[in-house]
Amino acid sequence: MFRTLNLVAPPGLTSSFTNVPRSRLLDATDDLRDYVLTAQLPPLRYGPDETLLPPPDMQSPRFRLVVRPDRYQDIGMVYTLSSETWGMNVQRYTRAVVPNESISTDPMDDAFAGGSIALPSPHYNAEPWEPSGFGEPAVFSIEDIRLQAEHAPLATAWRIFHYCSTCAPDWRIEGGKINADEAQGFGVIEWISESDVAALIFGVEPWVFSERDLAHFATNDSLYSRPPIPLDDTGLSNEQKLWSLVLDRCQKKRCQTFIVTTYEHWVFGHFSQGYTNAFATKPWRGNSADPNILQCLVYVMGQSAMRVAASRLHLLE
Repeated sequence: MFRTLNLVAPPGLTSSFTNVPRSRLLDATDDLRDYVLTAQLPPLRYGPDETLLPPPDMQSPRFRLVVRPDRYQDIGMVYTLSSETWGMNVQRYTRAVVPNESISTDPMDDAFAGGSIALPSPHYNAEPWEPSGFGEPAVFSIEDIRLQAEHAPLATAWRIFHYCSTCAPDWRIEGGKINADEAQGFGVIEWISESDVAALIFGVEPWVFSERDLAHFATNDSLYSRPPIPLDDTGLSNEQKLWSLVLDRCQKKRCQTFIVTTYEHWVFGHFSQGYTNAFATKPWRGNSADPNILQCLVYVMGQSAMRVAASRLHLLE
């Protein structure tokens, strides 16, 4: 019924990290763009009790998210963003915003900067995040997934944003543990400045949502059957429940940009102005390239921060 997923590092990744002496590696600031282009997400190491993942064509019985759909909460359409167009936009943003030369940094400024260079790259120094505790790091729960996403790719994207943006000190990643959310198998991280949330990152369990599930989530087929929207979640699919959660949280935070991730796969999306339509990418694998996940995160965080800045200027006019 289930298969065991044995994760290994991408070919050549481990040997590159282990064979090059740390003293001979460059700092990411020596060529920030090259670091961003070559950084990779470290693979997850699952705990012994959570190694069984559903096959791509099967829905997991472990799903436990419960939602209360709002009868007036309704997405008209979900538009799947073209992978080619998305990739081209991300690559253009990387070339336009991330410098490909050495940049000077102030140690005092870095001490107060958010995030860290935590993702490994074959040629650059990194400070990998290690969870507290003894023994080999392993993933047992959604809290582990959330922490891994927050302190590895998101922390790195935050630091890159700090180096590339003049408004960087105003922005931060915020992801406090919420017991009620964890009990339902998801975690939420905010990309926030003051009280303005530019993007919400939803972490969901990889042993519940497969790549196929997320691919279906990112299509119009995953919407509610209308009419009517049920008063409870009876009869709703896992994808429909997840849409209800994402829409509800984004509306409450007045945030249009969202990311849904199992860490193994990432969906990037945003809502229209009135939250009547949604736009989402196909799932991008954690070891994707051209663009990689770090590039996508830098792009989403930068673009969403610009939209918040523009809305602030509009309010001042």
